[in-house]
Amino acid sequence: MAQTKGKYWLAGHSDTEITYDEVKELATISETDFGVVSDLTNSAANINAARDAFTASTALSAATTLTVNTLYHVTDTDTAIYAMPASATKGDVIKVVYSVDVANAGIHDYGTASAFWAASSNVFKKAGVEIWAFVTKPNGSSNDFLKLTGAANAGVGIGSWLTFTYNGTLWHAEGKIYAKGAGSSAVTAAFADTTG
Repeated sequence: MAQTKGKYWLAGHSDTEITYDEVKELATISETDFGVVSDLTNSAANINAARDAFTASTALSAATTLTVNTLYHVTDTDTAIYAMPASATKGDVIKVVYSVDVANAGIHDYGTASAFWAASSNVFKKAGVEIWAFVTKPNGSSNDFLKLTGAANAGVGIGSWLTFTYNGTLWHAEGKIYAKGAGSSAVTAAFADTTG
């Protein structure tokens, strides 16, 4: 006669009593399969860690190399290059939020020479009052900088944001670049080749 419930406790705890059939099923799982389950648990932990990465915001006040899994609030108004990290793990994220307007003719470059932007990137920019435009995607083979240029009544304005995610090979960019002032002119933003 089949046993439907037995004194099978997981980790010696009576609250985790399982059925006889469930015990038989456990016997069919190999050590390799348990290893796969362990890897899945680790992956879930990594996913949750990335999701919960931002517990503070760091001021971005001058040219620097960005740090993975960091949220920055930009306070820099003049020209600067913000280098992407040389070493990153798939799923690493960097977010940049503008708390100031970039000065007229100020240029913010995000990137590193010969480290190309992923062609999957999606960045939008204001193109006039109540108008949005799509920044042409990087080509994935020579565009190694995302260049944002400050201008009167254009960008880069307060509230602009960029999120960079490492896909295991390249950095992928997402974001919206808001205007400043009257917002009547198109923001200048483009994926470009190495700056001078």
